[in-house]
Amino acid sequence: MGPLLSITVYRNDLVDDPRFWGHVYWRYLEARAGDDFTDGLLHFLGVSSEAANQWLEEIALPVREGYFPEVAVTVPLKNGSRAGVMLSCYLDDFAIQQVIVSPEGTLTVISVSGGATQFPGLRWKELLSIADSAVSQGSVSASAAVLLLYLSVGLAEKDYAKNVRPRLRKYWEESRSGMRHIDEFLDRLAERSFEGRWEWTRQYEWTNDAEGGARNPRSARASVALPEIQRFLSELG
Repeated sequence: MGPLLSITVYRNDLVDDPRFWGHVYWRYLEARAGDDFTDGLLHFLGVSSEAANQWLEEIALPVREGYFPEVAVTVPLKNGSRAGVMLSCYLDDFAIQQVIVSPEGTLTVISVSGGATQFPGLRWKELLSIADSAVSQGSVSASAAVLLLYLSVGLAEKDYAKNVRPRLRKYWEESRSGMRHIDEFLDRLAERSFEGRWEWTRQYEWTNDAEGGARNPRSARASVALPEIQRFLSELG
């Protein structure tokens, strides 16, 4: 059999499933040395790591012969586009990708927050603009957009406590993710920071220098992704 091809499966029902959130934020939820618990997902989300992994194995089953699933949860926006998270379930090469989808259906990976390769794709202000443009459909809402896309944000550590943490706390409280011990979880999120640099350019507007990233004009990925991101951000309603 030749190499597997991908097929995107849209599953917005997963926005209320703690097992889904457990995999999106796994690195910040798993138990660490010194914790008074041994299963981070059970502690924060009330679902065991074993159950979450079994769930992932089930949704990662080939959709049909020769195809592996990329499971996407996306928030609809006012202009007909969408934005959210995609779990790429290719054999042992699992990846968590933040994506945008044009009104015509073109899907673009803007950042990767889990897997062998990682790079940011949004500024915090851009994420808030996406949230402001969200069209709520049940639990798929503006607050869900922030939680789905937050790990795509390239953010300096100094900006987290003042500008970001209070909003994240509010959105996690509003969500149906099952998240518990929210302040403890947000302490862990405070550890992530973008060490690179954002820069305004005449051609592409905001870019960054993340190696291999979709917003880095010097990366091969950006040749396709940057124009799509620029268009997406400019057309937010």
